[in-house]
Amino acid sequence: MKESYNVVIVNTKSIMSQSQQAFYRERLKQVLEREEIISICLDDRSLFIEYNPSLIDGASVIKLLLKYAVPIAEYMTESISEPYYA
Repeated sequence: MKESYNVVIVNTKSIMSQSQQAFYRERLKQVLEREEIISICLDDRSLFIEYNPSLIDGASVIKLLLKYAVPIAEYMTESISEPYYA
């Protein structure tokens, strides 16, 4: 059995300072509490969000980011399947 998830990769409008990254990490904790969001990784230029495509779609993930005022420049969605080993 394979477990599938999708990843939204977002480039930010500018390079973020350490304090800006800390600010957005704090804001994104609320997004991470949602069951359809698997993980979030933020660095100075990009944001990577893994999500369960059977519970939410990529467009809805972007809407969540906009709701929390994440400075989005561009984004792409990627689908990933991982083998399940018992």
